[in-house]
Amino acid sequence: MPSGRCPYCKRHTIFNTVAQVQPLADHAIKQGLKRGLLTFDRCGHADCQAVVYRELQPSNSEIQWDMYPPLDLEVEEELPEKVKRSYKEALDTFANGIWNAAAQAVGRALTDAMMELKPSDTKPENWAEHGLKKQIDILVQQKILPPVIGEWAQEVRAVRVLSEHGDAGKDWWATQQEATEALEFTKWVFRYVFVLPAQIRIRRERLKQPASQ
Repeated sequence: MPSGRCPYCKRHTIFNTVAQVQPLADHAIKQGLKRGLLTFDRCGHADCQAVVYRELQPSNSEIQWDMYPPLDLEVEEELPEKVKRSYKEALDTFANGIWNAAAQAVGRALTDAMMELKPSDTKPENWAEHGLKKQIDILVQQKILPPVIGEWAQEVRAVRVLSEHGDAGKDWWATQQEATEALEFTKWVFRYVFVLPAQIRIRRERLKQPASQ
């Protein structure tokens, strides 16, 4: 049974293989058909039970990961407009299966979000010089982001590479798994700093209104 980090509950787990499918024969591949799914693996945590599947590419050179339920590709209305625009581009690119471009767009969306979260006593140009990793560390220190976000940022390879090398990322080329992990990370960061506070404000305003007779 394979082990690893579940893309949904984020915990290390022993995956339970629940199904296996044999690859297509070579003559079928030559006709343009994809190889079959090799394994369906269920997260071993009872409160998660997400199913992850592994798909062998025709070249046999790489194993891609995907998951069920699928990644949420909706853009929350509570995001600042600039962040919403760059995040939507990341989601659209991901939906079209362009993994490397999606990961790069995630970096742009996170950069835009970091500017929105810039400490009031810091000039924009000075804040930009810190880079993504340092910005996240500072926001964790100032309790704008929780420590778990700072820890998670170091585990997401796409975020780590973009933090260290900028948009170019040197010779790095994102895989589907890396793009998925980066989008999952970004989604929860945005929900924590933008979506949740906005929804709490709406709820408080609603509670202030007099009850209808």
